[in-house]
Amino acid sequence: MKSKTKVIFVSVLIFLSVIYISFNYYYISKNRFEFIGQESILYVNEIYGFWNEEKLGNSELRFRWMNDLHALKRVKIRGNKISIPIFCLKPDIAEEPIEVKIFSGGRMIGDFVIEDSQVKYLEGDIAGMGYEVGEYLDIRFEVDSLWTPADYGIGSDTRDLGIAVGNIEFKDE
Repeated sequence: MKSKTKVIFVSVLIFLSVIYISFNYYYISKNRFEFIGQESILYVNEIYGFWNEEKLGNSELRFRWMNDLHALKRVKIRGNKISIPIFCLKPDIAEEPIEVKIFSGGRMIGDFVIEDSQVKYLEGDIAGMGYEVGEYLDIRFEVDSLWTPADYGIGSDTRDLGIAVGNIEFKDE
């Protein structure tokens, strides 16, 4: 009888594990993925490397702080010109600037240093990048360092932050 009890116990454990994994897979799928139109293309919003969306003071600028040295955004191209607002509020940014590299399609499309806290708008031509309106664009951001607001006496925010990346916008010109 003990052998039969062990078999039942192990079977129940396996069953519960499968249920747990299935639930987590379903939950992650529903909260991180979505289907687009009738094409049934699976893609991920704000793919990885960002904290939740915030608003910059009294302005209308909405952004997300990078939470790692690497972050990736995927956006649907809605115009032939792209504009990406970026900034960093690190108090000693002038003394310890942050190097930023931006990649798309496996190639570097931007390499610069942030030395002040002003919002900068990176602008580009979609056709010049080899993309067309309606396609999806993966943009990977890399920074050379992270900082924590609490280390500078800015409240109790202990998050590791890179740069802030605003909502990407497209224009037709």
